[in-house]
Amino acid sequence: MMKQSGVVTLMTTGLLLVVGLIITMGAYRAALYEIKRAQNEVESRKAYWQAEGGVECGLAQFIPTLTMPEIATPCDAGIEIVPSFTLDESMQEVILSAKAGSHAVSRRFIPSTSNLQSGALQSNGSFVVKGAVNISTPDPGSQLDDGAWDCTAVRFGGSFIGNVSIFNSGVINGNSPYDGFVSDGKDCAEKTVVSGSCLSDSQPQCLLSDFKKDTKLNIFKDFFGVEPQYHDSVRDGGDFVVIDLTGDELGAKSCGAAIIEQLDANVLKLWIEGSCIISSTELAAIKSALNPPGLEKKPITLVVHEGLLALQGAATLDGVIFHFNYDFSPSEEAWNTLDLADSAVAHFPDDYGLAAYYQGGSFSITGGVFFDYPDSSHVSLFRDSLSFHYNRDVIRQAQATTSLFSWKKGAWRDF
Repeated sequence: MMKQSGVVTLMTTGLLLVVGLIITMGAYRAALYEIKRAQNEVESRKAYWQAEGGVECGLAQFIPTLTMPEIATPCDAGIEIVPSFTLDESMQEVILSAKAGSHAVSRRFIPSTSNLQSGALQSNGSFVVKGAVNISTPDPGSQLDDGAWDCTAVRFGGSFIGNVSIFNSGVINGNSPYDGFVSDGKDCAEKTVVSGSCLSDSQPQCLLSDFKKDTKLNIFKDFFGVEPQYHDSVRDGGDFVVIDLTGDELGAKSCGAAIIEQLDANVLKLWIEGSCIISSTELAAIKSALNPPGLEKKPITLVVHEGLLALQGAATLDGVIFHFNYDFSPSEEAWNTLDLADSAVAHFPDDYGLAAYYQGGSFSITGGVFFDYPDSSHVSLFRDSLSFHYNRDVIRQAQATTSLFSWKKGAWRDF
């Protein structure tokens, strides 16, 4: 009996050990499974974030010009992630993608679009006009409920001072604001007509709804569809020929000659870096270059960036003038350095310290004029009469920067 009892005890102990071993092995197996799964998740997330990093690497190659690079640069020689750029022709969207392991990440960009506000003459700064202001063709805007047009002649962020007279001719007569426009026999809902001086700050009632004060203007973005801090992407996007006048303090005086040289080569989109002074003789030559005898008129797109802009005589132009100062601020010293006989210094002694633009003679343009300045106190000075014909077709031609793309809303957790 004692032997049998010992055997039973031994068998029971063995069974308990086997059961314990089975339980222990099961626990270890479960633990190993969890460890392996955790490792796989780490590797998976690692691959995902590597792919995200590849997209950001591609983004760094895309953002400077907002155009598709011909050859994408590898992001990391160790893991060999190369971003790829493809064009979705059906949607006209750029797809930026990168792959790491089994994970692929992609983001989309859409063609930049403008959101240009109404107005033939726009500035987020101020205006001072010593001569008559004649709006031969305002921007008609949209039709109101009664059929009248919500016209806009001038849109400004600071103040508007007219010292002689203001006359808005409306949209029924005169040049059409764009091809295919039909007024339906309806004119502007309101047209400013002033005989004598008009100061928007002290006499706001002298300006009607065709002169709109707008303190939220972002003209560069509205015009080009790109935030102002990325202005280099517009300049370097391939549509403009760049003339750099920043190397010489008095290089501004060669601006007119440089423009004429490009126009003679049939280059109509010009981006000037630095101050630009155009003499009356050069203005006449520019007019001739844009109006060849017996041929169709050629509209110019002239962007002047980070400097003063002065037209020293009467100017009659077809096209768009865009004066854009992002970091530059005008000063008395800047004007005095130019040492111009016909300038803001002589004709606007009280205002020239804040003047970014000066027009020395009568000014007439068919198209649009846009001034984007960093401060609403920066002023555009017109010594003589100001006349303009709004032309949407000319403006849209100037805006045609189809190579630029912007971020697609919702493409990267920004929804």
